[in-house]
Amino acid sequence: MHRPVRDGQASGMSEQRADVQGLSDVDLIVYEAVATLGQDGSAAEADRLQTMTDLPEEDVWQALNHLVQANHVHATDHGYTLGPHDWSVWQ
Repeated sequence: MHRPVRDGQASGMSEQRADVQGLSDVDLIVYEAVATLGQDGSAAEADRLQTMTDLPEEDVWQALNHLVQANHVHATDHGYTLGPHDWSVWQ
């Protein structure tokens, strides 16, 4: 399996994030799972993400890779956490 790169290891990676409109449905499902599992401040482990999303393992790893490279999610020694975000809902 391909493991996502650690933060800052991707070639040319910066603090900027890719446009959220470029995320796939699977990316969004995995992002939401990271956010849900991280509500208590802990990191989401890949096996818990797979169980929670009920997605194939390869799909979860591909989504994590894309999310890390897009700077929406950070890879840590303990799992995955949300990257910087400023998404809001207009009311």
